[in-house]
Amino acid sequence: VNFIDDVLQEGQHIRSLGSILMLLSSFLTMPIWVRLAKRIGHSNTYVIGLASYGVSLLLNLFIVNAFQFYLTSILNGISVTLFLIMISPVLADCYDEIAVKLKKHHETTLIGIRNFFVRTSIVIQSFIIAIIHALTIYDPIDVSHQFNALVGLRIIQGLIPFIICSVGALIFYKWFDLKGIKKQEVTRKLRELGL
Repeated sequence: VNFIDDVLQEGQHIRSLGSILMLLSSFLTMPIWVRLAKRIGHSNTYVIGLASYGVSLLLNLFIVNAFQFYLTSILNGISVTLFLIMISPVLADCYDEIAVKLKKHHETTLIGIRNFFVRTSIVIQSFIIAIIHALTIYDPIDVSHQFNALVGLRIIQGLIPFIICSVGALIFYKWFDLKGIKKQEVTRKLRELGL
């Protein structure tokens, strides 16, 4: 809301149009990403998607009008779909590996742990936003002359998500090893255990 009102100085209707464009671009590119995942693997597709989503969010540092906002929304839809459709297959691989190691399925416990971290990240996100607003002395009533406040809003919308997505993609790329032979071995052991 603040980004649209204060940085772009546009009405909230462009948010709705941006959301529609993001949704349409997501649906239209989904079949392409499914084929890509079959070709290069779930984990590689996930990494590419997360990194490209970070780059598309980084564009929020530079957009200045509604047209650029719409283009960014389309790019966000294309890139977010690339990694969101891979979350379930990647998590399924992780759950399978844990089931093999513990010789029992623990999906509900693992989903609970994941949800805890998702909820905790929302709290952390709120603190980051509050800290940036405090540092830039953001006043939602009058930001017309507050250069630092506008830069802070751009950082919240673009730079911080870019950094988090990029770091997440690098960590996942470096340490996620459920690929190829190891993944086939986990699948074989699952069958042997009757899980």
